[in-house]
Amino acid sequence: MKILLNRLLLALCLFPAAWPAIAQNASAPGEVRVAVSDDSAAARSAAIETGVVRMITRLTGDPAVGDSLIGQRLQEQADRFVEGFSYRRLETESETETETEDAADAQRLELALQLDEPALREALVRAGVRVWPSELPTVLVWLALERDGERQLLDASAAAALAPGLRSLAAERGIRVFFPLLDLADRQTLTYVDVAAGFTEPIREASKRYNADLVLAGRLQRDATGYVRSRWIGLGEEASRGRWQAAGPSVEAVVEDMVPRIARRLRRAYAFLPDLDARRRLEVEVRGVTDLSALDALQRRLGAIAGVQRARVTGVAADRVTLSLALQVDSERVLAALADDPRLAESGSGWRWQP
Repeated sequence: MKILLNRLLLALCLFPAAWPAIAQNASAPGEVRVAVSDDSAAARSAAIETGVVRMITRLTGDPAVGDSLIGQRLQEQADRFVEGFSYRRLETESETETETEDAADAQRLELALQLDEPALREALVRAGVRVWPSELPTVLVWLALERDGERQLLDASAAAALAPGLRSLAAERGIRVFFPLLDLADRQTLTYVDVAAGFTEPIREASKRYNADLVLAGRLQRDATGYVRSRWIGLGEEASRGRWQAAGPSVEAVVEDMVPRIARRLRRAYAFLPDLDARRRLEVEVRGVTDLSALDALQRRLGAIAGVQRARVTGVAADRVTLSLALQVDSERVLAALADDPRLAESGSGWRWQP
């Protein structure tokens, strides 16, 4: 077992943890794309300011930050945060042979910006603006759809096709949304009725394997005209939950109502003011880590604690793993978070992972 875990540790060091449902939702750090009318200096300057606003919104989860005093100041200094840029021309379905080249270019030109994300993050924190931890919050979304008399629980591809704007809208606020695989393991634990009725226990049980910060379960009823009525339940790590209803002329309209709700809830739990001058480390020993899945889940969970900049595996012995946590807050605050974590039980001088 020790040899196996050491091999897995080497693999984790060489390759990022594979989680396809989330990976589809990830964007390159510091990258922002803004549509522009042309490649003039004036259009580029305006796009850079827009890009900075989008980046600080992504870092904070708060769309109002662009109108704040620090947001306006960062826009005025936008050029100094640009590390590189390039123009890209995108194919559009509406483009036809009869369209003029200028008209097509106006629709297809995009400025890809590489911004200094750490510098923007530091400027926000020094201004007293709370930011997301380095490990962005994740949201697992279960969707139960009733349409044309048929009822079905949607897998990742069907859910993504039904609500294509959900991931991008959430990503604009720094939130990673993904959908369940709905494989045999999911189907044995959860049914359409469980999600549609908002039964919390089976939803929690089926969601454990995905290790998300927030779980959403929604029932969507779409009539022949496309009008959508929905009921939602949101489940956090604790027993807390929230329920609400939303309706609109399309799934996209319902999603637009939902994203601000989950952003506000996640900001209350995870956005924080890191200590920029801190260089603290905390060594944590955890027993009960017997396979790669548990190791990956543990590392993600520790890295998502507010104030933990990074969780790095430093040792493996039998079922015991040692991790070094780089902290931006006092270690007491992180230890309190560990003590409150339902999947970690105190064991001697360390902790035990609860599968």
